Amino acid sequence: MSSVQLLRGEGLCRYFGGIKAVENVDIEIQKGQFHSIVGPNGAGKTTLFNMLARQLDVTSGTLWFKGQAITNVPGHQLPGLGIARTFQKTSLFASLTIRENIRLAVQAKRLPVLPLIRKADGYPDITARTQAIVEQMRLDTIADSLVSETSHGDHRLTEIAVALGSEPEILLLDEPMAGMSATEAALTVGMLKDLKRAISIVLIEHDMDAVLELSDHVTVMDLGRIIAAGAPEAVQNDPAVRRAYLGTD
Repeated sequence: MSSVQLLRGEGLCRYFGGIKAVENVDIEIQKGQFHSIVGPNGAGKTTLFNMLARQLDVTSGTLWFKGQAITNVPGHQLPGLGIARTFQKTSLFASLTIRENIRLAVQAKRLPVLPLIRKADGYPDITARTQAIVEQMRLDTIADSLVSETSHGDHRLTEIAVALGSEPEILLLDEPMAGMSATEAALTVGMLKDLKRAISIVLIEHDMDAVLELSDHVTVMDLGRIIAAGAPEAVQNDPAVRRAYLGTD
């Protein structure tokens, strides 16, 4: 694995009135790394994740991406820099097919302005890239089905596929397996194993078996602070982590 630093936060804080949701957090995501952020409910992991994705302003601290400060960059500009994210609640076009949803994302990246005199399907590079993502995400058999006709698990995978359409260097996944059946979750873990070979990933996920199976590095939060960070095996056996999840009794 490369040790090149890709995304970094230093001294990150986020306050909601008198509530310190995130307090003085330092975090680094390396190129090629699968980095999970976990913690019990109310730990601050989602707040931290949304700060990294620039969906939530930083009260204090600094964010960098490839050495460039992005603390004040609006979230909608991050895909143009190389950062894409998914959301807990999918935001797909239900009246379009899965393939069309993915194609729109590819098109927005590669051809932000379409000439009016040329058909949208007249761009073989966009068509080829769309098909590559369809195959990468194992959506071949349902790619031409309407989103409204497919399952929740299919929606979650399509959301990741759409994010890949912006050709990111780092992908932020917000509980991608939430609401999936055990079979769907297992298939998603397999897909993410393949995907991690090609892209850096930051994951928030409550399925700890999936986290431990997928991650190179795990950051554990509790009460707005990082209480442990490192390889999955070391973090799993850390006494502070056990106390946070299981209590002291």
